Amino acid sequence: MLEIERKLVELERKLARVTDELELTRITASIAPSVDSLSADIAARLWTEDGVYDVPGVGCWTGHDELRAFFSGEQLRAALSKGAAHVLSSPRIVIDGNIAAGTCYSFLCRKSEKGVEVLRLAANRIEFRRTNEGWRISKRTVLDIDGSEGTRTLLGATFSQSNGV
Repeated sequence: MLEIERKLVELERKLARVTDELELTRITASIAPSVDSLSADIAARLWTEDGVYDVPGVGCWTGHDELRAFFSGEQLRAALSKGAAHVLSSPRIVIDGNIAAGTCYSFLCRKSEKGVEVLRLAANRIEFRRTNEGWRISKRTVLDIDGSEGTRTLLGATFSQSNGV
C-alpha cells in the first residue's frame, strides 16, 4: 500500500470515529430537552426498541411504550409544572465497534425564590448500540451521587474500558 493510501485509510478511520462520537454526544444532549418539552415520542426513540431506563428508587422502564408513558406521565408533568428542568453534562464516551458507553452527570433543578435548587445530582452511565437507524441508547442507569462506592464505580467505568484514556 502506498503511503498516501495508508494515510487516507487512517483519515477515514478517524473521521468515522469522530462522526460516531459526535452522534453519541448529540443523542445525550437530546435527552433533557426532549423530556422537558414533553416530546415523549422523540425522547423514547432515542432508545432502542428494547432499551432500558433504570433509576433505582424511582423506576425502571423498558421499551418504547413504557418510556413514552413515563416521558408523558403525571410524575414528570408535575415536576415540570413546578419549574423543574433536567441538565446533563457532556459525556465521556468510549466506542468499541457497534457498542459504546458514556458517563456523565445529570442535575434535576428547579427555580425557586432563592434562585435555582438542585433537587437531584446523579451519575449516569449510558450504553449505546448501533442499529439500522443509527446509534441508540440501549440502557441508561442513573444513580444518585451519595458518596457510595456504586456511584464511583459507575463514574469510573468508561476509564476502565479504555485503559484510562
